[in-house]
Amino acid sequence: MYKVLMVEKNINFRNNRGFSLSGVLQYPKKSSEECPLLVFVHGFTGDKEEKGLFSEAAEYFVNAGYAVLRFDMTGCGDSEGEFVDTTLKGQVKDLQAALEYICKEDSIKEKRIGLVAFSLGATISIMGFDPEKISAASFWSPALFPSEDMHPRYWTNTIQKELSTNGYLKKSNLKVGRKIINDLGEVDCTEDMKRIKTPVFLVHGKQDSKINYKSTTKGKSYFFKAKSKFIVNADHSFRSSKKVRQDLFKSTEQWFNTSLL
Repeated sequence: MYKVLMVEKNINFRNNRGFSLSGVLQYPKKSSEECPLLVFVHGFTGDKEEKGLFSEAAEYFVNAGYAVLRFDMTGCGDSEGEFVDTTLKGQVKDLQAALEYICKEDSIKEKRIGLVAFSLGATISIMGFDPEKISAASFWSPALFPSEDMHPRYWTNTIQKELSTNGYLKKSNLKVGRKIINDLGEVDCTEDMKRIKTPVFLVHGKQDSKINYKSTTKGKSYFFKAKSKFIVNADHSFRSSKKVRQDLFKSTEQWFNTSLL
């Protein structure tokens, strides 16, 4: 793919608790006003880079003519706050703050906006879905049923002992508190999924050892208008090979080209 000149702006905005959240806005140099916008939502204890998945995707989509906003939720990456206090509802508020911020930008107003959410980021996006702002959404390796997809991994005897001893679980250099782990076991997004009438594109790797792709097969039926794609050799983060990531990016781009533009 021919690489276009890209503008990259570091941004900051505040959430409902007053914490400054860090983000980066990227778009082709020709003008952000001519580009549809994609807002990327990272996963559990992730950040706006997602170990290269989001940064690589951003470069790809800017070259494809999209503007991209990536941001760190509270306590993650370069954002303020302590992750140990994080809850799912708090992360929903972070996403809402990002959307409110970007919709006030002069170059973004009246623009059609799409979401790209990874893993638990899909849960957050579904819980806080705003049809007045979001025109389409793609969920990668989505945690559509967190109580089944994620909670068992974070409620082992070893982790329960660590929580009782320290008051938190250490993961990705972050302190994970009991609140969000309890949320994973209690949240049910099925009614939220049913309320989403805008187009949804679900992409899942068949070699995903963290969230089984059959969860996406099950969840697809809850959406009003959903399409799914399963990549045979892909793992949870789609880093099995360059070919896998290119398949992910290209198929998502093609879908947004028809669902968002």
